[in-house]
Amino acid sequence: MSEILGSEWIQQWIGLVEKDKELSHIGKLSRFSLRLVCGEQVTSLSFSGGKFELNADEELLAVDVVEFCGDRAAFEKLFQVSPEPLFNDFLALEKNQPGFTIPSDRIYLLRHLRVLQRLLAIAPRRAS
Repeated sequence: MSEILGSEWIQQWIGLVEKDKELSHIGKLSRFSLRLVCGEQVTSLSFSGGKFELNADEELLAVDVVEFCGDRAAFEKLFQVSPEPLFNDFLALEKNQPGFTIPSDRIYLLRHLRVLQRLLAIAPRRAS
């Protein structure tokens, strides 16, 4: 089983996004970067027109950037197979998990909210 936010896990997530018909429809006009900051580990992904892929940090400047920052425990709660109540959604997690924040400009978060929710809903899940 691959570790959450590890390269194998990210590749599995990208594969799931590629196959998801709902995301290909709702994400046609979306273009943003997603930064996942877990301690010292920073993972940057881009979503553009339904395609999801790893990207370099310098590519973040050209689009909206949504950033999720947290410790390992917060990300593990978010990506559990059966998340606890109030830990299954990133907006709820921000309010209920110390050490998890979404420091992005709220307009970017709102602009891409539906796509972000779907992206996280289909992310690979791990047992705790």
